[in-house]
Amino acid sequence: MESQDLRISDFETRYQERVPRIQGLRNAYAVLIPLIEFNGEINLLFEIRASSLKRQPGEICFPGGRIENKETIIECALRETREELGVPSKEIQILGQTDYLYSASGAAIFPVLGSLSKEGFAALAPNPSEVESTFLAPFSHFQEEAPLVYHYDLVPRIPGDFPYDLLGIDESYHWRSGGQVEVPIFNVEDHVIWGITGRILLGLLKEMGKDL
Repeated sequence: MESQDLRISDFETRYQERVPRIQGLRNAYAVLIPLIEFNGEINLLFEIRASSLKRQPGEICFPGGRIENKETIIECALRETREELGVPSKEIQILGQTDYLYSASGAAIFPVLGSLSKEGFAALAPNPSEVESTFLAPFSHFQEEAPLVYHYDLVPRIPGDFPYDLLGIDESYHWRSGGQVEVPIFNVEDHVIWGITGRILLGLLKEMGKDL
């Protein structure tokens, strides 16, 4: 449609039912934060990624993956948990969603909090192509043991052919940095939890009232 042929109604048609997205978003992922009541206390269920995976082999994570077309966040989290851990969706009670994360790479991660039934835990059967093993960690451990927290800066890298003259500025222009990225590191027994999983865990702890 030519710009001179546009009418207000064309904008209305385009935007009336459009669901806004994050500008620049490349990929969206959902993960399940699995809670299990075990031995009288609340535990978190973690995965150790298979060493054969190309991305983050051997790292600790929650079950999750890319949101497919027309799939909701919760549907994705349940499907990925079923595919990775063999837990039937009917054995997971969805408790809600925590704050989502947005990475500098253009990915949004949407964590979903879910409680596994006893039957769901008994059905646990990790897919060896994706999951090397799983382990439980008491939530109280993370409430009592503060993580190590580091930060790194997102620094702008301006290309050499940037048209400063066109904008009426020069190379001394003060570009804003992309801020800082928080890197929490949790230790539990012989496991180290960090990266996106560490950030999700840190957010959960703060939302549950821990002062960090």
